[in-house]
Amino acid sequence: MSTQRATSSTVDLLLACCRWPVNAADVARCAAGVDWQLFAALARRHRVQGLVYRALSQAGLPAAPLAADARRIATDNLRLAAESVRLHRRMAAADVPALLVKGVALGMLAYRDLGVKMGWDIDLLVAPARLETAAAVLGEAGYRCSLPSPGTVSLAEWHAFSKESVWRHEMSGIHVELHSALVDHPLLLPDVGAWSPAQLVELSPGMVLPTLTTDTLFAYLCVHGAASGWRRLKWLADVAALLARGDVLETERLYHRSQALGAGRAAGQALLLSHRHFGTVLTPQLAAALHADRTARLLAWAAARMMLDEEGYDAAAERTWGTLPIHLAQFLLLPGWRYRTVEMRRKLTPDPHVGGSRWAYPVRVLARRWREARAGEGGRSRHAPRAQSDGRFKPDQTAPL
Repeated sequence: MSTQRATSSTVDLLLACCRWPVNAADVARCAAGVDWQLFAALARRHRVQGLVYRALSQAGLPAAPLAADARRIATDNLRLAAESVRLHRRMAAADVPALLVKGVALGMLAYRDLGVKMGWDIDLLVAPARLETAAAVLGEAGYRCSLPSPGTVSLAEWHAFSKESVWRHEMSGIHVELHSALVDHPLLLPDVGAWSPAQLVELSPGMVLPTLTTDTLFAYLCVHGAASGWRRLKWLADVAALLARGDVLETERLYHRSQALGAGRAAGQALLLSHRHFGTVLTPQLAAALHADRTARLLAWAAARMMLDEEGYDAAAERTWGTLPIHLAQFLLLPGWRYRTVEMRRKLTPDPHVGGSRWAYPVRVLARRWREARAGEGGRSRHAPRAQSDGRFKPDQTAPL
């Protein structure tokens, strides 16, 4: 991706493939002049191979390069669905109320299909008071905690710092993110948790999972995408597909409900992005209100630049100030100095796992870039190797803030 430019036609086709339901005519119309090798790489970067394969197949376009990806996504989702049901039943037997967030439940709600939404883990939300019991259930189910690393800090200490711990099944390799909260900032979605109203999603006959109601789920998806800079197109595609289930009045209702829940400007940012890139229809009143919010427009503009950047987030993370827009945007999701003060304090809180604050990673990258620039290299120093991930954070996280 670093040596090829993502042309507007390539991006237009990717967006057309990710709109749900699929409009085969639009997909075919956008396909002229597309570099198919670059297009496949772009689909993989945004983790939308399942959506793209389905759309290309319906439009009669060459989908073979993504066929193996689509089969793997469908197979993985079946495994994740079965394991999600197994874990939910174990939690219920141990009297641990738990919600399954995003993942296969969202796939069924948004797309009514288990086979198209890519996922790599299971997000399990429990109340903080039931955290230790939930961890014991995971241990009995064959999972071992990988973040925090065993022997470093206690689970309670880690969850006081981070909203989730990461667990891996020793035989299947399936990952579970055990959440005691959905958002790190206490002023965003302050009353959303395992106690929130739930809806049941039927994956298949006899396989039912509880997840957040659509009102709360929409608000959470907006905050999740905003906190991560919307750098994966799949997150916005999920929001647009969820909205496509209802009409324009339902979209407006969901927005106002998200404000009552504390989603702040994240919801407005998401709707502006979804309206522009996926054709989500807004009422004239809602459209006028969102466009009148200059900060929401700025957030949407910055997110679109990061999401549709020709090289992507990983390359931006290696550039001086490359990911600064994401970090600055996190200070703008709610108005007022109280929110910003808490956000600054949160970023400066020492990481109990490695000893540095959440700012440690970007500060180290910026310091290295500054030294390289002073050395006259104009980029990477000849003697400085490329920064490598330590494997503790999955690619979908803002590393690590």
